[in-house]
Amino acid sequence: MRKYDEEFRKKAVKMLLKGESSLRQLSKELRVTPKTLRNWREAYFEEQSLLSGKKISEIRQAYKGFRELKAERVTLKRHIDILKKASSIIPELPEEEKL
Repeated sequence: MRKYDEEFRKKAVKMLLKGESSLRQLSKELRVTPKTLRNWREAYFEEQSLLSGKKISEIRQAYKGFRELKAERVTLKRHIDILKKASSIIPELPEEEKL
């Protein structure tokens, strides 16, 4: 079993929490098992719970909310791109025809 230093674990958790890669993708990239990465994340949540005085469930809920907002942001960016493309295809209406 390989030992990882504290700095490596903290960087891995920060990358995971940042949400740019899934847990599975990140574990492959870092060459650690998904279970190991989950354990490090849970240890981080416990540490944050102790430091903030909040329950671990509150920390997890905040993380979940962050992930949901990030996913919604990606969806909205796609919608904006589609609308930009559509607006370049559809000609402008003359001023008197606009509502």
